[in-house]
Amino acid sequence: MLIILGFFTGALLCIGCASMLQRPGSVRRLERMFGETEKEETSVRGMLVGVFDPIASRLGGASEEVRTRLVQAGLRDEGALSIFMGLRVLLPVIFVALGFALGNMLDSPSTTRLALLGMGAALGYVGPSFVLDKLRAKRQRIIRLALPDALDLMVVCLEAGVAMGAAFGRVAREFSRTSPALCEELRLVTLEMQAGKSGADALRGLADRVGIEDVSSLVAMLIQSEKFGTSVASALRIHTDGMRIERIQRAEERAAKAAVRMLFPAAGLIFPAIMIVLMGPALIQMGEAFGR
Repeated sequence: MLIILGFFTGALLCIGCASMLQRPGSVRRLERMFGETEKEETSVRGMLVGVFDPIASRLGGASEEVRTRLVQAGLRDEGALSIFMGLRVLLPVIFVALGFALGNMLDSPSTTRLALLGMGAALGYVGPSFVLDKLRAKRQRIIRLALPDALDLMVVCLEAGVAMGAAFGRVAREFSRTSPALCEELRLVTLEMQAGKSGADALRGLADRVGIEDVSSLVAMLIQSEKFGTSVASALRIHTDGMRIERIQRAEERAAKAAVRMLFPAAGLIFPAIMIVLMGPALIQMGEAFGR
């Protein structure tokens, strides 16, 4: 129980650090405007970054892969990589210490103590990565669900004569409440285009930041349409219809798999209870008859 409690403590610590890193954009803009850097350096986040930054610099081999996962999870702060890499080093030490203390408290044999130490090290190392993957999958699922409706609005904007960059900005404003993750990504595309970046490069950056197949296919379609001079609105409408059909097929596939997945819980939990209710009285009577 102490190991499980320690694992959940580490997971909550990772979630807390992630929530600290996800500051609102308005707050960041105000800090840059008024130059409030000293307050940031003295905050808890600044202290964590200062402690974990040497660890992240030494583990630079895995930095790019981890940075990509952090970006896809929505953690784009400068200190996110340092805090994540530091937690992957610190939490195993904490959990190993907890396992050692637990082994001494229970006066367990040496094999049990070694097993506790190994479990603590594994949980401490895997915990931050597990939480990060869950955050990334949740964000990608939110973007995937909101993408067809956003593309419908983009088709309307393009058919009304709005440029592609302005259409991205309009869709981002409309989806600021319903899907903040998609709004943030589209707004970044708009800002990159306004800063002078080409549309193809901005769209490729969108596909890399999101990391899902639907957005990658959308980006490839938009780049090809812009390259060959075809109607972007017509191509986008066809692509949106295909995405809706694919989403319906995914829902039907999950519904078909539900019956198979329910077989094992039913066989393990429901059928034994039914057999006890049906055959219990008969077994009792047979026991009493043979007992006499």
